[in-house]
Amino acid sequence: MGKSYDYIVAGAGCAGLSFLWHLTQSPLRNKRILLVDRQFQPAQEKLWSFWGGDPLPFRSIACKSWERMAVRFPGIDLFDLLEKNPYHTVRSEHYRTRILDRLQEFPNIELREGNIESMEDLDRGVQIRLDGTSLRASHLFQSIRVAPQDKEQPVTYPLRQHFGGWEIQTDLPVFDSETMTLMDFDIDQRGAFIFVYTLPFTAHRALIEYTVVSPTPWAPSAYDRAIANYIKRRYGCAYTVERREYGVIPMEERPRSRRYGKHITSMGTAGGLTKPTTGYTFQRIQQHSQDLVDALVRGRLPEERQATPPRFRFYDVLLLHILYHTPEKGRPIFRRLFQHNPFDRILSFISEDTHPGQDALIFSRLPYAPFLRAIPPTVSLYSRLLWPKNAANERMTNSSSAPVLHSS
Repeated sequence: MGKSYDYIVAGAGCAGLSFLWHLTQSPLRNKRILLVDRQFQPAQEKLWSFWGGDPLPFRSIACKSWERMAVRFPGIDLFDLLEKNPYHTVRSEHYRTRILDRLQEFPNIELREGNIESMEDLDRGVQIRLDGTSLRASHLFQSIRVAPQDKEQPVTYPLRQHFGGWEIQTDLPVFDSETMTLMDFDIDQRGAFIFVYTLPFTAHRALIEYTVVSPTPWAPSAYDRAIANYIKRRYGCAYTVERREYGVIPMEERPRSRRYGKHITSMGTAGGLTKPTTGYTFQRIQQHSQDLVDALVRGRLPEERQATPPRFRFYDVLLLHILYHTPEKGRPIFRRLFQHNPFDRILSFISEDTHPGQDALIFSRLPYAPFLRAIPPTVSLYSRLLWPKNAANERMTNSSSAPVLHSS
């Protein structure tokens, strides 16, 4: 039998590192903790974006922040100031370096590279098998596997947000470094829902990301061609590609539980923290991490609940239905959305930080027909989405929805 810990954290991505960051700011900072990942050097640099004012974690290491946002459609460019929700971007290597440096200050936190072969719930804790060695803890926090009961849930809208991005350096000062472009829809939709996302770091340097919402991701070369054509048409200047990134984010409506088992908590995308209609995850991970730590300090775990409140799951399903069955209606809907609402309000809505009255105001300015037509075919989904069967919860022997944690 190998070593025993208070907590094991599986996965040193955004979710695992964020959880440990919040944990080291708490009274639990001296617990015996093991962080496991296949490797601690990232395979590919990424950019993570979020919005909001102080005191958001990690705003201080943002590589760039913007207080002005643009959205473009054929024949019209829209701009607005972000007074409540300035937009920030963090480079993954800066993020990892800051947190891993912080963890080096704690001799009680151990880092090990390896492959987790199994995760097993026990009566009073959890056991993992790491490259043939068994290790135990009172609880496992993991972001590497989707719970088996979640995989069994059917998928009605198997959409993906897939993208390719180039970070380029131009010979001419073609970018407004104070204005980021959330969505440029002034491009051929090609039978899907497509936009270009641009983060200008300087007048000569920007990330240009070609983003597609459809069931099937493209080959990297297809994004490359689309980005090259976009740069030629919009900027018409010489440039060099400094960095490339490609990714796929699930946008399906299938629920994912935060409880993998009685002593295993799922985090990040594996725990349903990715918002189905946008792909944004960073802010939700920070809130979930803080909720976990707050509950652990009280000797408990947070109650099992969906990351998205019921009314926002209703909104998400309607939009997913529209984008899956009639993607050509997506661009007109978003045009009305941005033409008739302050951008701050839209970002708050995406963050699920609005009240029903504000939601009603937003929907009152959208085209009614696509949403009304989406209601009847989606009604049967709501009972499954709002109250998903969770085999792990059914196995809980503690009558409380937030079981007490035992020391290992």
